[in-house]
Amino acid sequence: LQESIWGQLFDLAEERNIKKVFHLGDMVHARKAQPLEVLEHLVWVKRCLLDRGLDFTGICGNHDKVSLESFFAYPSLYDSNEFKIVDKTYSLSINDNLSVWFMSYFPETTTAPKILKEVSEMVDTNKINILCSHQGVNGGLSHDNATINKELPTEAFKVFNLTLLGHYHNA
Repeated sequence: LQESIWGQLFDLAEERNIKKVFHLGDMVHARKAQPLEVLEHLVWVKRCLLDRGLDFTGICGNHDKVSLESFFAYPSLYDSNEFKIVDKTYSLSINDNLSVWFMSYFPETTTAPKILKEVSEMVDTNKINILCSHQGVNGGLSHDNATINKELPTEAFKVFNLTLLGHYHNA
């Protein structure tokens, strides 16, 4: 399944001449430990991206981390210039008018609001700003374990022109 999904991405990137790929977290599933085949799969993904000349930036999702408060995550093992893994925050200036901001997962009731505030304060509002993150938004999670008003309020993202979030596994 994973190889099929990545294969679709590679085909789409080639078809549309896309050179930058962003991943919004949860490159792995089990938080406690990863089987060798999962770690080898990440090596395969990185190799495929580099072979195709794709510049990759991925953020760490909650499933990528053993400790949700930690900056370190399994995909961080593979970080390089062409395969950038964001363990906290990162900004990428696309051109004079567009910046993309990246923020990895942190618990919404403790660390995430502080880090999001730090990022928001660095935003140049004269540009278009896109946030790529892996956070829950109040009312956005629709599974049985979702909590009401325990995620981030939508107002926390108001400085960004567009916010793209991983973390949502179901429609």
